[in-house]
Order: sequence, then C-alpha cells, then structure tokens
Amino acid sequence: MVGWSGTDDDASTALGNTLTMPAAARAVSVAYAIPRDLLLIHLVVDTARLFQACDTITAGDGFRVTGPGGTATLRAGVGIIHEGGFSVVGGAYAAIIDAGICD
Repeated sequence: MVGWSGTDDDASTALGNTLTMPAAARAVSVAYAIPRDLLLIHLVVDTARLFQACDTITAGDGFRVTGPGGTATLRAGVGIIHEGGFSVVGGAYAAIIDAGICD
C-alpha cells in the first residue's frame, strides 16, 4: 500500500480509509506497490487477473486457472516458478519476465 488520493486522509498507508462525500462528484483512488516476491497458493482464477512481482512469482499448490473465463497473467522481473498443484484447466495463462518491472 503506497497511498490514497481523494480521501479524508490521503497520507495514510492503511488498507482502509474514509471519504466524507461532498455535494459534488468525487474520485478516490488507491496506489499499491508491486511486491518483491509473490506466492500464489489456494487460489482459483476464473476471471482475468494480473499478478506482478519485482523478483519472483511462485505458483504453487491449489493455484488453479479455470475456464472459460479464467485468464492469469504472471509478470515478474526475475523468474516464475511452477510448483506441484498448479494447474490450468480450460483457462488461459501467460508468464512474462520483464526485468524493468520495478525500475
């Protein structure tokens, strides 16, 4: 968690924040940092999802991509590891190494 925009406390790095609604429309956004490493376990992907890490992503036990709508894109700076229990059944999967992801 990096920060907020448009909330009552934009300097907060907490996972939750407060917005006091004005009379006019208001936009709120949150910025997340890409983690150094990411472990994906016990997760079913049945929609389009992007997973990113500066160094390594490990797709492990119980990480499943299922179709027809499941699409998982893993984008890491150094490597992507597939462990036992990782599966793609009827969905789509892409593994991308991007050395400049966290520059």
